[in-house]
Amino acid sequence: VLPAVSVAVIAVVIAPVAVPRIAVPVAKKLVFYTIRADNVEVQVMATQQQYTSGPDAFALINSTLRKGDIVALRGFPGKTNIGELSIIPRDITLLTPCMRPIPLRLRRKSSRYTRRYLDLIVNPSARRAFEIRSQVINHVRRYLVERGFLEVETPTLSSNVGGANAKPFTTHAHAMNMDLFLRISPELYLKQLVIGGIDRVFELGKQFRNEGVDLTHNPEFTTCEFYMAYADYKSLMDMTEHMLVEIVKGVAGGLRVPLPTSAQHPTHEHEDDEDIDEEYEGEEEHHDPHTHNHTQTPASPDAVMIDFTPPFQRISFVGKLREVLGTRLPSDLSSYSSVPALMEICDEYKILVPEPHTPARVLDKLCGHFIEPLCTQPTFIYDYPIALSPLARRRRDDPSVTERFELFVGGKEMVNAYSELNDPQDQRGRFVSQHQDRGRGDEEAQVLDEGFCEALEYGLPPTGGWGLGVDRLCMLLANTPSIRDVLLFPTMKEHQQKLTSTQTQTQQ
Repeated sequence: VLPAVSVAVIAVVIAPVAVPRIAVPVAKKLVFYTIRADNVEVQVMATQQQYTSGPDAFALINSTLRKGDIVALRGFPGKTNIGELSIIPRDITLLTPCMRPIPLRLRRKSSRYTRRYLDLIVNPSARRAFEIRSQVINHVRRYLVERGFLEVETPTLSSNVGGANAKPFTTHAHAMNMDLFLRISPELYLKQLVIGGIDRVFELGKQFRNEGVDLTHNPEFTTCEFYMAYADYKSLMDMTEHMLVEIVKGVAGGLRVPLPTSAQHPTHEHEDDEDIDEEYEGEEEHHDPHTHNHTQTPASPDAVMIDFTPPFQRISFVGKLREVLGTRLPSDLSSYSSVPALMEICDEYKILVPEPHTPARVLDKLCGHFIEPLCTQPTFIYDYPIALSPLARRRRDDPSVTERFELFVGGKEMVNAYSELNDPQDQRGRFVSQHQDRGRGDEEAQVLDEGFCEALEYGLPPTGGWGLGVDRLCMLLANTPSIRDVLLFPTMKEHQQKLTSTQTQTQQ
């Protein structure tokens, strides 16, 4: 016992070690607890002899405390007879009682996401993914600020939508009697700031896309976009390598990280459809927070290791398709006249292309089949066709393709960047082509933004634009294959019947 050092602790009772979930007999003079604060656990050895308020108060507080209660302790550090470091309290105060039993584990996966507070209590290791997320965001922000970029905020609600090929969410502003969209990208606003003279600008924020939900997609997600005057896609490739090396080394401690696998996750994302009771009834026991990790999958000895040592592999989009398909690939990939030939290739290789069959949609599926599987290690795919890049500048020595690249890691897109198109006439023509795609039923095609075209007429300097999928980088560094594990509150289907039943029980 070291009575010369006093301590004061506010923490959560994780488990009364000696007599879990039952009242403490009045005659009991020694009780052990495990408490947790800031994801650190410590043992409490409460003795009647050291308790200053007397035997009755000691018996009362120890017969009252339950798992999950928030308590304040005042006492001193000491050791048990077998040498375990403990806090020996002179006083224990119940600050907030836990009114519901804490389960040993959550058997319904959806409960981890809809009741994140309970997930963090039951699975303290789940917190690690969000600590990694915070580190990633801080590294990205610091990297750009140190290089003279100005962080800004642009509108989330807008009367027009652009900057990406995606289906937006719509809403209505009653005060102005006008329809509005949740943004799918801040790109057009940020480029207007470059036109206004802010040569280096970036935004970290939420985007919203009304599309499918799977292991790597959530309707609400986080990106970082920056725009850098007098840069092009080649300089952005070098900058991307340098940035990711710094981030991965800073977060993971090295340049090799395991590729997350779905071995411990279902192959479909409708985990919330499981009708399993989420509270497991059984004997409570003390749990080491490092042994119940349902968020991060430990790297197995035979795990694929992703190596971020530069330089990254580089593959030409059109060049690789021509290498694989030869002369069968049409010369003008952006024209609707190429669609029949492209669809013949898709049919031959059993590549499913949902309607409408626009050049952009068919080319995207061909890339997914022939090129993306080659991108387990960090890989730049560059030289995208015009049809896939309505906001990118044509390549100066080959106007049939654009100065654009995407970085793929583990077969998934992580970064999208290009030399920005700054010719207002060309931009209007691209928007018109996109409008034709929308007329054929492609709800993800971009719309004509005349305000942006007018801004281009004032002069956009040669500019490089860059976007990072923050969630996917966090998934990789947290070693989890599901985006839901790096979002504190992911979008989930509501269980209306279960909610109604719970409300009825609460009322009763």
